[in-house]
Amino acid sequence: RQILPDGGHRTRNPSVQLEVLRDLIDIRAALRAARIEAPAVQNAIERMAPILRLFRHGDRRLALFNNSIEEDGVLVDLVLTRSEAKERAPAQAPDSGFQRLQAGQSLVIVDTGKPPARDFDREAHAGMLSFELSQGRDRIIVNCGGYRGPKPAWHKIARASAAHSVLVVGDTNAVEIQADGSLGHAPDTVHCERAEEHGHQWIAATHDGYQPRFGLSYSRELYLAPDGDDLRGEDRLTGRAGEPFAVRFHLHPAVEASLAADNSAAVLRLPGGAVWQLRVAGAEMSLGESVYLGSGEAKKTQQVVLSGTTGPDGAVVRWALRRDPKAPQGA
Repeated sequence: RQILPDGGHRTRNPSVQLEVLRDLIDIRAALRAARIEAPAVQNAIERMAPILRLFRHGDRRLALFNNSIEEDGVLVDLVLTRSEAKERAPAQAPDSGFQRLQAGQSLVIVDTGKPPARDFDREAHAGMLSFELSQGRDRIIVNCGGYRGPKPAWHKIARASAAHSVLVVGDTNAVEIQADGSLGHAPDTVHCERAEEHGHQWIAATHDGYQPRFGLSYSRELYLAPDGDDLRGEDRLTGRAGEPFAVRFHLHPAVEASLAADNSAAVLRLPGGAVWQLRVAGAEMSLGESVYLGSGEAKKTQQVVLSGTTGPDGAVVRWALRRDPKAPQGA
């Protein structure tokens, strides 16, 4: 009941994926000690381990979706080893609603699924179509992550759409988060298509979470080049004019960010020495404050914000994030 056909946990939370897989491995060990066959447990382990691998960045820790934190990379290694499952991370998990684009040293993990079903949504985030980007061991674009402290207000902030690297309309969540913590109104449609050709990878995803309140449909397209050094995106709103929006790119605290003098580009310097440059068309670029919760505690960081207002034909924001070939390769 808890595990989807592709092996993902119904919470769509990488930390819960790790926890449940570890529990199943312990159950299997106890059954083996008692010489009891448990094919259902074995099957669940073999389905869950590849999805856990899908969630891993190059630092061996987990991506930040639906209240997860990075977790301990050594623990993730141990759980995967004990699982005895050899299958590699899939490029996509259609039931869980995640996509993985990988080329060169770059890895992009994208949330392309519907919010979790009732009974599994108490900690779910409003981060549909958000993504994270890493190069080698360095995280670049992140979501803010799950809050583990005692302050309810912080938990609410972390669940908001604005705490994710995604387009947000009117500073409003794409899915309703109710007072009791469960999800209310959610998109009727979340759709994703993927294509690959000669190492080129594309994803096109849509949701209608902003349709009831703002009369807008949202689509996001992502493209990753074969060398991994060129990530391009298009964020499109179709519908009503006059609505403010912001495309947010939250940055890992280790990333040093600065804007060009004319605000035409953001330069992102990674601790491993690599340099990436973000350019945009169709929105105004600015640099703002953010917070990172992925390590289990709140850390100050920055975010690049692309802001604008929909016109008669909606809005189209095109952006390109490219690694500087003159800078060091990175970690």
